[in-house]
Amino acid sequence: MGKLIPPRVQAVEEPADPVPRMPQPGPQQLQARELLERLRRLEESLDLDELDRLARRHARPPASGAPEALEALAVIVREVPELFHRAEVNLDPNRLEQIADRQRALGLLCTAVARFYELVQDSHIEQGDEVVELLTVGWERLQRLPPERLLGSHQLVAAMRVLQGYQERVVAEGAHLSPAQQQPRKKPGNRR
Repeated sequence: MGKLIPPRVQAVEEPADPVPRMPQPGPQQLQARELLERLRRLEESLDLDELDRLARRHARPPASGAPEALEALAVIVREVPELFHRAEVNLDPNRLEQIADRQRALGLLCTAVARFYELVQDSHIEQGDEVVELLTVGWERLQRLPPERLLGSHQLVAAMRVLQGYQERVVAEGAHLSPAQQQPRKKPGNRR
């Protein structure tokens, strides 16, 4: 894990008026932000709200071909409206066609989003492992930094504090452990 910054390094004076530099987003972060905005707009247009999430417990899934069945029902309702007058549900043909379109759209999205989620999760896990390696090696090397190198460099002091805080969170959160390392190992017992 590495040791924490020695107290003599922590006692370096901070600048009177530190100006925090916000890192500029990289090209992949900008693309992700754009995708998130598109997904937000799509969520709004498809009415993917809290009620949809709550309904999962009681929702009944339709059989395959439901959009085509809804469109067929719309045709029938248009041809024989008197049969569907005062039904307990809204069988308006236009509404049925809109729901069929929405069903197709959601079907396409579920498949694409599930695949995208799997790819993002795999990449996130792999990226996380590399991040842990980089920060672990970097922190171990920083322990050899002579304290006098911090004098007069407010950016270096600020960066060291960020890394110090990160190391404290690693310990507090139990981070930098693989799932196999997180599970307690079974102690060998007496066999009879």
